[in-house]
Amino acid sequence: MSLMSDCCTPKPCEGASNVAGFPGVVGVVDGTQIKIKAPSRNEQEYVGRKGGHTMIVQGIALADCSVSHGIAKYPGAAHNSRILRESKLYAALLEGRKQRLLLGDSAYSLTPFLMKPLPACSHHRP
Repeated sequence: MSLMSDCCTPKPCEGASNVAGFPGVVGVVDGTQIKIKAPSRNEQEYVGRKGGHTMIVQGIALADCSVSHGIAKYPGAAHNSRILRESKLYAALLEGRKQRLLLGDSAYSLTPFLMKPLPACSHHRP
């Protein structure tokens, strides 16, 4: 299940500083692939993880169920973490010009401003 879909389930939103039960988190970052017609140039770059030609749309779901910082310019072969790393928001967070805490899935790198799931450890499973 996607963190983004969990954030926006039909229930009263919890406030701008408490997303998915995490205090201080303002949003959840994720990307999705949108099918497109095969382009005539650089066609192979647009083949997504599951096959077929796609572009990636990435955004941040906020606590009020709106979407912020949408990016829709990368071909389907691009990785979600690359898209975030190359964004103006990432630069602002890295430089401390913006103070935000985000949630991301395992595709993203752990940073002081982005939390991600812990890796699964087989000896911790019941």
